Formats: sequence, structure tokens, C-alpha cells
Amino acid sequence: MRVCPRCSRLVEGERCPFCGVIGGASGGAAGGAVHAAAGGTGPAAARIADDLLGRTFAGRYLVTSLLGRGAQAAVYKARDQRTDAPVALKVLSPEASADHDLALHFVQAAMAWARLHHSHTAPVLDVASADGRPYVTSDVVDGRLLRADLKSSGRLPEPRLLRVAEQVCESLADAHAAGVPHLDLKPENVYLVRTPGEPDFVRVIDYGLARRSEGLPQGGPFRGTPAYAPPERIQGGPGDRRSDLYSLGVTLYELASGLPPFQADGHIELLLMHLHNKPLRLTAAWPDAVSSGFDDLVMALLAKHPDRRPPDAQSVLARIRELAAHHLADHGGPVHRTIRLPTLGGGKRARTREGPPISSPFSAPVPEFQPAAVPAPVPEPAPEPVPEPQPAAVPAPVPEPAP
Repeated sequence: MRVCPRCSRLVEGERCPFCGVIGGASGGAAGGAVHAAAGGTGPAAARIADDLLGRTFAGRYLVTSLLGRGAQAAVYKARDQRTDAPVALKVLSPEASADHDLALHFVQAAMAWARLHHSHTAPVLDVASADGRPYVTSDVVDGRLLRADLKSSGRLPEPRLLRVAEQVCESLADAHAAGVPHLDLKPENVYLVRTPGEPDFVRVIDYGLARRSEGLPQGGPFRGTPAYAPPERIQGGPGDRRSDLYSLGVTLYELASGLPPFQADGHIELLLMHLHNKPLRLTAAWPDAVSSGFDDLVMALLAKHPDRRPPDAQSVLARIRELAAHHLADHGGPVHRTIRLPTLGGGKRARTREGPPISSPFSAPVPEFQPAAVPAPVPEPAPEPVPEPQPAAVPAPVPEPAP
């Protein structure tokens, strides 16, 4: 069997009976083919996930380490031997690959993810199949999962939390505009990339690649993670962009407090809490953790009915930016300062560092240089007039005596 490159359905033979297209590659991102994805019996069908370590998968990817593994798929770090670039390789397990519906969903979701092109969405590089197992590869960069960061820090302070939330919302807004919901948003699917000047550059991964979970008897199985599942999905609904907003609310609640809004010993009990229980407000349990405005936003995202949540990710993004602006106005923020030192023998360059919020005199505006007033010239005293010399009086001639 193969996947039709036009309609993404599993078909047999050269001609697709659904859309009529003829042919199609058995691998590559364009075709997204799944060779024997349903009921595959290739060599990989009998291997456990760790058997891929140290091997070349699909004749192209040298698997170097295991990044994570779930019930239905494993994620590896691998090196693309064609480009010599590192990639994240997600491979469906042999058992999951034998499930026709699950394999088809994996391929269709991966191809939808490949249509997204946003700076905060991890780019898909390849969608194909090898040894009867569908796989998807995405770009891998230096960084860590948000889950790992949460484990080490306990919780995120509000300024950092707002920076992360803003970027996640930008990714969701772009995906929703393209008609691609995530349906499994959680800290494990948010990657923090180390980039110069921005240690928390976000990339969202695994759009649509939600695992199938056991639901309630009346709702049946659903795709997603129970701890982050919106009520409408638990009840058997298909979910939409507002379902992602509920999962975003659960994620933000956990990032702010270090704990999810609902915790239970049993799977069914946890699902029922999502359906019926009202979460404790963040400001009630942790008064100094977040502002009341942020608490109000999270509670709105966690509304049980989709119509009571914000309408879309774009409106949530606008609210997050308002909260960030208010927080900056109230508390200040880190200031990038350039400290110029006197030039020493080697001619050291100016040092730039990031410091805490600072007050006067550095934070005060520097007045523009005003040149000193130049005094008006003092007029020289006018010279006293010098009287013109008067000629000496000439005596009148004395008349000579008559002879």
C-alpha cells in the first residue's frame, strides 16, 4: 500500500480510487508515502524501538540517540547522511504501524504540519515510510524541551512566562489560520532554542501527531494527553482551535505554579475532573506567583465550554502582550547596558552585558548637551574727540612810515 500524494489516503495499485491521481513516490516529503503502513511485515516489525540506535534508518538517517519514547512512537536524534545535518526523527512503532487508521492519521497529520512555515513552528523536513513504519523528520537545533526546563526550575516567573506564552500563541495563530490545530499542546511539545540574545526562543513541535488515549465509556478513545485534554475531546468531539486554547491554559497554569490544575491517581478520575471540576485560581494558592490579570486569562482559557473561552489564539496573543506591557510599566525589565571602559594597552572593546532593572542616574533620560552661553562682546569706549589744532594768530602788518 501507499499514500496518494494528492489526497493523502492509503491506496493499493497505481491509480487512486478517490481522486484519480496516478502513481506517486514511495518516500519523500512531497509524496508522504507509507509503504505497507497498514499491517507492514518488514524487518522493523519485530524490533523494539531501541534497536534503531546506531543503525541507518530509511537508508538515510544515522540514528545517534533516543530523545523520547511513547506508547506509539519514538523520537530519535539522527544525522541526515545526504546533507550531514542533525534531525529529529519520529518513527511510529511496529505495532502502531500495523494499525491502518493510526498509520494513516500519522501521515496525514505530518503532511499538514509540513504546510506550516512560521519562525516559532519547527519545520518538517521529510515525511515518508521505511520498513513499513511511517516517520517524520524535523529540524533539530541546540536547546531543550520546556518540560525539562520546568523540572529544573520548578516554575517560571511571570515575565519569562509571558515571553514563552507569546511565542507559543504566535505559532498557534499561524497554524489555526492554515486550518491546522495542534490537539496535543503540552510542555513536551514546546522546544526552547538557544539563540544569541534570546535564551527562550520557542519552537512548537508535533502538530497533529497526538497519540490515541483511552477515554470515558460514553466518549470512547480520543487523541491527546489526558492531563491536557479539553472537555469536548474527552466527550468524543473532534476538537478545534479552541481545544488548543484549553490545553494552552493547562500548560500556562503548570508553568506558573509548577503543578497542573488537576491531579488524580486514576486515568478516569483525571478525565472526570477536566469535565466537572473548577480549578483553583493561581492567585488563591500562590498569591505572589502571577498578577491577577494573568490569572484571569488562564481561568478564561480553562472554561469548560469552548464558547466561553477566548475566540482564537490571536485574541489571546493580544491579551498576553497587554499583560507584558503592564508588567514592564509596573516593575521594569532587564536593560541591555553598554559599559565603556578606558582603552588599555591592547585596545579592549566596549563590554555589553545584561543587568537588572536600574534606577537613577542610568535610567533617567540624559539631557541634551547645551553649549555654554557666549557673553555679548563689550563695546569699546568711543575715543574722545581730539580738537583740531588752531593756527596761531598772525599779527597785522605794521604800516611803514611815509617818507
